[in-house]
Amino acid sequence: MEATPAENLTSMVFYLPHQALKKEKHGKTKYRIVFDASSHETNMPTLNEVLEMGPNHLLDIFMILVRFRLHFAAIISDITQAFLQLALDKTET
Repeated sequence: MEATPAENLTSMVFYLPHQALKKEKHGKTKYRIVFDASSHETNMPTLNEVLEMGPNHLLDIFMILVRFRLHFAAIISDITQAFLQLALDKTET
């Protein structure tokens, strides 16, 4: 991540706005980052509008689930905390 430069950019550069959301549950406070790819400047496209569309993978997911049930054993993992970890400096408020 980087700060948006103050000067006007002439090339097709997209800055993805984001914010931290705070959630308090069971006495613990958790933060998560939320990105907004649908925001845009005046007369400029959004990032969602200029990204290329890919193929529909819904049928592939169905076949993966069917194959999953055919085997005797499976290995699973929980990676929800593996990416986008946020550390805050407690001295600044």
